[in-house]
Amino acid sequence: MDIENLQYFIGDIKLIKSDGTIYTCPGQISGMGFFSYMDAQLDTFSHIKLTGIPDGNYTGLYFNIGLDSMQNMTGMLPDLDIYNNMQWPSGSGGYHFLKLEGHYVNSKDTIGYTVHIGEEAHLIKVKQIAKAFTISAGNVVHVALQMNVAGWFKKPNTYNFITEGNYTMGNEYDMGQIAGNGCNVFNY
Repeated sequence: MDIENLQYFIGDIKLIKSDGTIYTCPGQISGMGFFSYMDAQLDTFSHIKLTGIPDGNYTGLYFNIGLDSMQNMTGMLPDLDIYNNMQWPSGSGGYHFLKLEGHYVNSKDTIGYTVHIGEEAHLIKVKQIAKAFTISAGNVVHVALQMNVAGWFKKPNTYNFITEGNYTMGNEYDMGQIAGNGCNVFNY
């Protein structure tokens, strides 16, 4: 399979301090929780810069793929093409949490796939990613998250385009299967 498009929102980043307390990253837009648009094709939209994090030792982080209920309403995000292109077109409104598109080979044929996840029932809560790091005045910490794209189709739910279908949007069962795998696709 190949990947032609990978876009998603990361939201609600929480850092875990070594004493067990949780630091919730503040929103970029006043009155909204933290979110960041990610696009594998645009380098400027594949990095997140967090500022104002309290000094201390941290043991890991949590985050969501998608937008929380306060953000996931059509028109809640700024009127920019990057957000407008992520709008969910069906009756429930809101935004796509994930767009993963490309082609796969079935015997000899090359067939397109479109994996779109959205709607509140499919908010993906990524499990704690353990990685120790220290924040202190004046230092910059780079944490590189890696996405195993194949993981969207493997664990805990095996998803096969041939038997399950190559288009997920609007199919609650298929979106649920893919979203259920989303908590396992990231690591350091």
